Amino acid sequence: MYLKHGDHLTKLYALWRNFRHRCKCPTSKDYATYGKRGINVYPEWEDYIKFKKWALSSGYKEGLTIERTNNDLGYNPDNCIFTTIAENNKNRGDTYWWFVKGIKFKSSNDAAKHFKVVRTTISRWCFGYKQKTYTYLPVKNCYAIKKYGG
Repeated sequence: MYLKHGDHLTKLYALWRNFRHRCKCPTSKDYATYGKRGINVYPEWEDYIKFKKWALSSGYKEGLTIERTNNDLGYNPDNCIFTTIAENNKNRGDTYWWFVKGIKFKSSNDAAKHFKVVRTTISRWCFGYKQKTYTYLPVKNCYAIKKYGG
């Protein structure tokens, strides 16, 4: 197949190719958590040039990745932003919202930074822990809930 845009070796093209693949290709290792769940691709974005135009006008630069702001919706202009991989990982389907002392955090790491403690401390405050023969109960007003479908 001959590509007219000349971008086939760029990171933006790889990003576009990869999110389409996990949504549309049943043989993709990620299809079960994307395409099978109904996560789809905005029809105009089937054309790489149209996606590229949107991406460049929406803040894309090398080093960023695409994030769906609502993990239950597809890849479309109203649901996608560009962010760092570290920030994107805070929005994964297996992550939690952390509520510590009345404050909501995107990650236990963010809570730990705020309270100037290590991340393990936040986890222990919210879930409690067992040490040898003694069990420490969770701290009042501290808990974590799954962000998506849990």
